[in-house]
Amino acid sequence: MCALHRDDTVSLSNQAVWSDLNGEIAVLHLTAGIYFGIEGAGCEIWKFIQEPHTVGQIIDHLLATYEVSKDVCEELTFSFLDQLAEPGLILVQTHAGIT
Repeated sequence: MCALHRDDTVSLSNQAVWSDLNGEIAVLHLTAGIYFGIEGAGCEIWKFIQEPHTVGQIIDHLLATYEVSKDVCEELTFSFLDQLAEPGLILVQTHAGIT
């Protein structure tokens, strides 16, 4: 698990190909050959990070889109992004470089 920060930049990995299946996103990690399913607000995040954005921008986007408290939004966003980073579905640009 990586320790994400609000100013880290997140983008989709070129190893992740995906398709929107009527509100659920199916993702295939090309190297690992593993499928992942994404639902709900996770779909919104996935589509939003087609272009690189900071974690803070992602959280601000979700706060503008959904009725949720900032604390809950931050907690769930960090958790979700950690889950995407672990298998290499996203790239994280930190102060030290790309992870």
